[in-house]
Amino acid sequence: MKLFSALRKYFALTSAQRQFISKGIWACNQPPSTIISFLRPLAAFDSDLDKGRDQLMKIGCGGLILSFVVAIMIGNEVIPESSAGIAMFLVLTLGLGSFIARWLLGSMDMHNNLRLFVVPLLNALQQDMAPGKNMIFKLDLRGKTCKSKMISQKHDNPGWFRYPKLSTYNFKDYWFSCVAPLVDGSTLKITVDDKVRQRKKTYSSRSGKTKYKTKIKIKSKISASLAMKTKTYDLEKAGSLNNLCDRLKVKDKDRRKAVGMTVYLISASEASVMEPSVCLGLVGKILMNATPAKAKGA
Repeated sequence: MKLFSALRKYFALTSAQRQFISKGIWACNQPPSTIISFLRPLAAFDSDLDKGRDQLMKIGCGGLILSFVVAIMIGNEVIPESSAGIAMFLVLTLGLGSFIARWLLGSMDMHNNLRLFVVPLLNALQQDMAPGKNMIFKLDLRGKTCKSKMISQKHDNPGWFRYPKLSTYNFKDYWFSCVAPLVDGSTLKITVDDKVRQRKKTYSSRSGKTKYKTKIKIKSKISASLAMKTKTYDLEKAGSLNNLCDRLKVKDKDRRKAVGMTVYLISASEASVMEPSVCLGLVGKILMNATPAKAKGA
């Protein structure tokens, strides 16, 4: 059972890794290999925990179905009256206990972006990083709608026992960023932040029942920028990237030229997962557009 595997992996984690599970936020300035070594066991634990919680859900549903079967057997006197109480107690404990265990383990569950986006992305970036250099890294998986990330709220309340009532909450979630020096002397920066709008509606149905509905809209902003040495790369044609992204930024700095590309993605679920290929694709487009500086005189 994957639940036992998850528990073994949890107890094998360091105190710092367990602290990340409870707090959900971590920032550091360390070599990428150290960051990956810290996150990889967490990703493995989270994978087994998700599978274990799915198994508990199935066991819980099976236990409740079995309780109905046992109740029918007791009514038909298939199970002796002396054993009826024990049999019903066991199946109900199996069903309800599984649901309770699944709910309790939910506090340890981390967003799937950790193992499906962050770790694969860092593995890819590590290959192009300058050896011996640190990466400035920040990860925030506390949740897109936690109170500390709320930037505004609005309530449309027509009064007592009058409907519909509408509450709108806006959040800003800066949940991923990394800055890394590459082997060619360039500096790479990747950020992902989400604008979240959550609407909670209370209304009365035709039958007179009070109902509740929650909708969420997430607009993800994915940005990748490369600050490249002008003596190494020719970036005079950077403007051609304008059609390959939603927003393009080109800045001339001292002996460097920074090219930044931004794309926006829309989703309607907090569980939606970012694809590493989105960030890597932006970086690839910038590099493909840059030509070696020596090609100028060719």
